[in-house]
Amino acid sequence: WAIAFKLPPEERTTILRDIQVSIGRTGKATPFAVLEPVFVGGSTVGLATLHNQDQVRHKDVRPGDTVIVRKAGDVIPEVVGPVLDLRPEGLEEWQFPTRCPSCGQPLVRAEGEAQHLCLNAACPQKRWATVSHFASRGAMDIDGLGEQQLASFLELGLISDLADIYTLDFDRIAELPGYKDASINNLRAAIEASKQRPLSSLLFGLNIVHLGAAGAEALAAGLGSLQAIMDAPIDDI
Repeated sequence: WAIAFKLPPEERTTILRDIQVSIGRTGKATPFAVLEPVFVGGSTVGLATLHNQDQVRHKDVRPGDTVIVRKAGDVIPEVVGPVLDLRPEGLEEWQFPTRCPSCGQPLVRAEGEAQHLCLNAACPQKRWATVSHFASRGAMDIDGLGEQQLASFLELGLISDLADIYTLDFDRIAELPGYKDASINNLRAAIEASKQRPLSSLLFGLNIVHLGAAGAEALAAGLGSLQAIMDAPIDDI
């Protein structure tokens, strides 16, 4: 009894300044466009994902190009493609890096996969993304462990992996600028409260490749406990 009409996305052109690569929580290397900021779809856009090596090659976008930008679904910034008539002469094709921009270790692309991975567990950017995801609202929901705080804790050696969250040295944290008794007590309480999160939240927070929120809920409901999941044969999973 109702009709929704979706308008085509607004498109603008801007300059592609650079293509860089970010490392995510599973080690996935994702190229993204660094744009001359442009107002499109109600906000100013300066960055846009390019997904993977194949997408960059398919769209044939190169640093220095004039590119068409829009918001996919009116939300996510997207580079549609280059304006070839405006391409400077001699502009070289962008090459996907062979090494991780964070730790310098080789990036690996498995046969049949579209993504490149950094397999180094000690990669700083991967470690930061891993811990940030674990503490995020969709996972263990630890209020007070935001991205900036975690970056600082990692740099200072207060945290090196997920388990370190539960043995934080609050005496050292008290010496850091901006931390008062109230904020430390709130952080301590949030960490303690995270121990009561459901099993599905823990599974999702552990950054297991190909295990998202829905899969984590299915595993938790079907097998019931962490020990049962660890003991379960592959066929049961």
